[in-house]
Amino acid sequence: MVTGRIVEQLAPEGSGGLARALRALVVGTTHLIGLVEADGTIAYVSPSVNELLGYDPEVLAGSPVLSLLHPDDHGMARAMLERSGTGHRSGLAWEDADVPGEYRLRHADGRWLPFEVRRNDFVGDPSIKGILVVASSVVARRALDTALTALAHDDDGVHALKKLGEYLEVRIPGTACAFAISDGEGTLVADRTPAELLDGLDPATLLGDDDGDPAFFDLGALGGPLQEADRHRMLTGGFEACWCFPVPVRRPRVYTLAGRDEGDLQTLGHLVVFSRQYRQPLPVHLGALERVTGLADVVLRRRVSTRTLHHLVAHDEVTGVLSRKGFEGLSKERGDESASIMLIDLDDFKTVNDSLGHPVGDQVLRITAQRIQSQLRPGDYLGRLGGDEFGLRVNRADIAEAVSVARRILAAMESPVVVAGTVVPVRASIGIAPIERGRSDRDVLARADAAMYAAKRAGKGQWRIWEG
Repeated sequence: MVTGRIVEQLAPEGSGGLARALRALVVGTTHLIGLVEADGTIAYVSPSVNELLGYDPEVLAGSPVLSLLHPDDHGMARAMLERSGTGHRSGLAWEDADVPGEYRLRHADGRWLPFEVRRNDFVGDPSIKGILVVASSVVARRALDTALTALAHDDDGVHALKKLGEYLEVRIPGTACAFAISDGEGTLVADRTPAELLDGLDPATLLGDDDGDPAFFDLGALGGPLQEADRHRMLTGGFEACWCFPVPVRRPRVYTLAGRDEGDLQTLGHLVVFSRQYRQPLPVHLGALERVTGLADVVLRRRVSTRTLHHLVAHDEVTGVLSRKGFEGLSKERGDESASIMLIDLDDFKTVNDSLGHPVGDQVLRITAQRIQSQLRPGDYLGRLGGDEFGLRVNRADIAEAVSVARRILAAMESPVVVAGTVVPVRASIGIAPIERGRSDRDVLARADAAMYAAKRAGKGQWRIWEG
């Protein structure tokens, strides 16, 4: 009602389009818009004050503006009021009107929240007679700055997604946000509340068909894709609605993902928002939600690219097992727990490449690597160190268990490899060295190498343990 009266005052009679535009501005803005009398009384405040500060705008009208300000900011506000009416000349506002000041405003729950405030003095204008104040939340801006900084420096993406969720929670009060990453790991990036509510719930099921359209669920209504237990958990948590957005959104309502072919877009994750106040997002929320899903798309695509690059670096292109770099990296991660290192060298493999060519040699290497892997236990890992040489780490095992693995590998290699109708005999010599606390990986590998050469000298096709 107050909004209607203000619009009628500002828009001349007969200017229906202007009146509608002004009404859309004051009702739909995410900023705080207010009109303050020269004596400091609040004449009007936009409906956004309810979302930003928790007040009913009708109740605030007529109260002193200083009642909203932190006591330490009263001096700045009084100086502003004392200047009102003195800077207005021929419709011009103060010379410093566009220089923002920062004020702390009191939330209905008692918190002090920083706002960036701009003002224009229209006290001298007989049709307005007040000071126009436009305030934007510094908390939201700082949260967005933090999220963008995290996005710029976080290749893995988990920290950046968490900060994007925190920004949305500030930008849309009364919500709790989480990202679920669709990378096969079921990664959930969320704080405690969304993690509890999403426990065991696949966000993809909320969308039905994967058409890229967001889905909004009224938790008070029966039916829909939510199981009754999930719906009850969310209601018990104080939430009224659940929103689910695929990342990226294929057909956004507000924010446009330019240059994207909808048919080629892969859903990389989901943004799930639990709301305590809104059954579905307001129009003023959609822009922020869809922009954030756009930023999340950037984060997740970089995450995929980074992980693909790491995989390529850490894995051998020919056999698909770990590369030397990947093998050495995992050895460092596992430390000097009870384990043994094996060096597996294919006997007389050079003759295969020389007589049959490298394409056949590569195929023999691939089949041989598969045979070795078929004899490993969970937790063991294999790497191609170069040429026809493989490294194997047997974890959580003493020497006896390592010898058992070596015997199985040699038995698996007794059958010749057949490539394009050509029968290729493959044998290997294996050297085994235990990992000792304080002994460097290079030393252990050198010991396994020495044991492997001892196996070759003994006739090839067998294993030996390093003996110091």
